[in-house]
Amino acid sequence: MKEILICEGGEVLFAALEFRLKKHGLAIEWAKNKKEALLRLEEKIPDLIVGSIDMPGWKGLDLLAVAREYSSGRLPVILIGEMEEEEDIMEALQAGAADFLIRPFKPSELAIRIIHILEQ
Repeated sequence: MKEILICEGGEVLFAALEFRLKKHGLAIEWAKNKKEALLRLEEKIPDLIVGSIDMPGWKGLDLLAVAREYSSGRLPVILIGEMEEEEDIMEALQAGAADFLIRPFKPSELAIRIIHILEQ
């Protein structure tokens, strides 16, 4: 079973994604801050990370760097941010983020992108 780590403070988004992704046989874990994300990554490397670019404790690009370090660069990361963070979007994609979504978005759109990346 493939595992997804959601590094995002929003419980509503996590619940919506959990419902959709479990239908596809995916396991989902939640980290609402930097400390929890690092603990989860030390326990087990997921198959994909979804992270907010403004997660408490670090910026999304920091999450991308940590994910690369833990997985020797093989872990796909989807980042979520605001439209005002356009420079961060470009930097994240150039640094190897698998995708970037701008808020607001539909949880079903994110679920589809996760599934698509995992199937590649």
